[in-house]
Amino acid sequence: MKNGVEVKKPLIQNAKERKRVSVALVILALSAAIIIFFMISGSTINFRTIRKLGGAAGTLAEIGFIFAIAMFVIRRIIKKVDLKSFKPMVVTLAKLAREWHVPVAITAFSAIIIHVYIMLSRGFIFSLTYISGISALLVLAVLMISGIFRYKRKGVKLHMVLGISFIVMMIIHLIS
Repeated sequence: MKNGVEVKKPLIQNAKERKRVSVALVILALSAAIIIFFMISGSTINFRTIRKLGGAAGTLAEIGFIFAIAMFVIRRIIKKVDLKSFKPMVVTLAKLAREWHVPVAITAFSAIIIHVYIMLSRGFIFSLTYISGISALLVLAVLMISGIFRYKRKGVKLHMVLGISFIVMMIIHLIS
């Protein structure tokens, strides 16, 4: 309470992180707008060009998620490694990964939405690639929601288990 008025704390306490997440959410909204535009306009772009764009969006998302996943790997290294000369560098990397984990993940999710829309725009093919991709998308959607609870310090284990599940599904999707 401040001067008798209850002050509501923002979900994301760190102002810099809040700004980064806001920018990532704008990118997500623009991605949704692009998809809605394609759905309404009945796109007249060449199918091969659209497929290449979908593949590029998938690759961009893959790079983003590899960066977001790096936070998990860096944390494990910090806990396991005891080398005093090596640890400061890893701690610096961990800080960088932590600061950009959420914005990069949201931006990569934006690219995934475009990738999924483009790849499914011509219909579903019953194959391991499509099934694993949709499974990865479903796990990712729950993972993104569980990430919101991480700001409230809830669902830490769930977020980690879902993250590992997503990594497995993404690898299956990429190799199939």
